[in-house]
Amino acid sequence: MTGLELAKRMSASKVSVDELAAWLNRRPDEVINWMTSERSLPTKVGGQLEWHLGMRLVEERMRTSGLPTCPWLEAQPDPHWNNPKALEG
Repeated sequence: MTGLELAKRMSASKVSVDELAAWLNRRPDEVINWMTSERSLPTKVGGQLEWHLGMRLVEERMRTSGLPTCPWLEAQPDPHWNNPKALEG
């Protein structure tokens, strides 16, 4: 993933720099540096970005689909994919 691809994915997923930085436990200026880079991002960072942006896109599509929400998921305090610390194990 290049910086331009990251910027496009963030725009499509409606994710701000601050929001993405918080998800990844990084500083906003790091995210901005990634977005302006012409080189490919490190594989590990790219994988984390793919996961978070992909989940955000799925959530947005489900929210706008008109399908009923899942009562079980609604009862959970914070879905694990919204909490990066929970994913660290």
